Amino acid sequence: MAGEIFSLPYAGKCAATLLINPRRFFSSEGKKASWTVAFGFIMVSAIISSGAALLLTRPSSPWLTGSILLINAVGMVGISACFAYLAIWLIRGERIRFKKIFSIYAFAGSMPLLVSWVPGAFWLTEAWKWWLVGTGLVRSARFRGAQVVVVIGSSIGLTILFFWSLIMII
Repeated sequence: MAGEIFSLPYAGKCAATLLINPRRFFSSEGKKASWTVAFGFIMVSAIISSGAALLLTRPSSPWLTGSILLINAVGMVGISACFAYLAIWLIRGERIRFKKIFSIYAFAGSMPLLVSWVPGAFWLTEAWKWWLVGTGLVRSARFRGAQVVVVIGSSIGLTILFFWSLIMII
């Protein structure tokens, strides 16, 4: 809810609803939740995912590796939300609050993140994440199908272009 403060029981309730019925989640809780709750949700998922990955790989410097995994998990949500916000602004021409877009991307990225540490799960979790983003855009922000496809395609394309340009600089 808008006044809800992040708590682990609330996160559990959100996770259960998001897993069982994502459409209902984004029509109710996902629409009302504040961006701080969404940020807390992605942080908990990132910590669990990073911890699981560390247990699986047992790196020589676990604090460094865990920090990188955590920053990557949360950072990718932020980067994707920024690119989606830009695409929405260009496509729809209307102002939608960045907090709403960030919340949709944070909630959508959280559930697949809990499984992403499993080797080979990338293709499944990425498809699931983008489906959840689309569901969130339709249910929470009242987007239409074609708009969702363009926003998601733009997010993916701009993210790839961004990292490709970083690689070219380095």
